[in-house]
Amino acid sequence: MKTYEIKYAKGDIDWSTVPKLDVDEYNWGEDCGIRTQFQIVWNEEGLSCHGVSVEKDILARYDDQNCPVWCDSCMEFFFHPVENDSRYLNFECNPNGAIYTGIGTNMPDRVRLIEQNEKQDFSIKTARTQDGWEMYLTVPVSFISMFYPGYELREGMIIKANCMKCGDDTVYQHFISWNKYPEEPITFHNSAAFGEMILVK
Repeated sequence: MKTYEIKYAKGDIDWSTVPKLDVDEYNWGEDCGIRTQFQIVWNEEGLSCHGVSVEKDILARYDDQNCPVWCDSCMEFFFHPVENDSRYLNFECNPNGAIYTGIGTNMPDRVRLIEQNEKQDFSIKTARTQDGWEMYLTVPVSFISMFYPGYELREGMIIKANCMKCGDDTVYQHFISWNKYPEEPITFHNSAAFGEMILVK
């Protein structure tokens, strides 16, 4: 199991100082040359993620709510907010900033969560880069608290999580993750494959 320290950051985030984690475990397929890294920080207001993907053949078709963004080029962040609660939240984003959010314990029991102003509420920003694309996403504590009442982020907390890069309909179909998944079942919705992220100051 891999581990990552989520550093504390308040105000304008200097991403150049934030440690990176490599999304480099190819699951259910061969290495197609896509390279992805995530950076994550925390403060009392929420978790902020920055993902960068080196990807030649970007696919970005969807721009509406409740779309299958995982069929496009897609970066994803799944995590257990509470250790003794088997439910986890998943955030999946394509290069258009379209996002798919859900909660549940596995794929069959997922409940789709739709925020009225998703791009604004999750501070989603995406951009094309010279050799791929990048994504910014914030998960507010106020949002997490709707499903985990009284939730708070604090120093020393450990959350189980995984970061992924996929693209079901892309030129080179791929399913890449920070922590590797087992051969079966073929799904990212398996929290047994999550690593540990530790909140530090």
